[in-house]
Amino acid sequence: MHRSGIERLILVAPLMQKRRPAPNATLSYEILADALVWSDELPGQADWSTIDDGSTRLLALTVPHEQFPVPQRILDVSCIRPVLYYRSSLVIGEPDCYAEDYWAEAYRLFPDWAGFEPRRRSRDLEATLKEFRRAAQAEYAELLASFEDETQ
Repeated sequence: MHRSGIERLILVAPLMQKRRPAPNATLSYEILADALVWSDELPGQADWSTIDDGSTRLLALTVPHEQFPVPQRILDVSCIRPVLYYRSSLVIGEPDCYAEDYWAEAYRLFPDWAGFEPRRRSRDLEATLKEFRRAAQAEYAELLASFEDETQ
């Protein structure tokens, strides 16, 4: 695992540890992680602010942490994507060795996170994950086709 990935997991750990399973959590698909994500797993809107660095506007989490006093903002929670991806690999029954370290480190840092619920890595979700993947691939193909039509 890259050092920056560990540091970023450490930064988001206080927020992730607070994320508990909600009975009314909704399911969606995070295309960049190739993963199922429940609405109770990631920090809520109140945890985010906008950073404008002059050239881009970035969503940022405001996270006070004594180990990382400057800055006290991180740009995103993309360090969670390998954790989510690893969970998907468990759902399909093919654990991914690349992402396993992220999963283990995240579990050590925030073991009470909603995303670690056993039912959320159940093989029973395989068909659901595959359906989300098919839908995402179809949307992507449609988007590519529309760009090709515009350039011709």
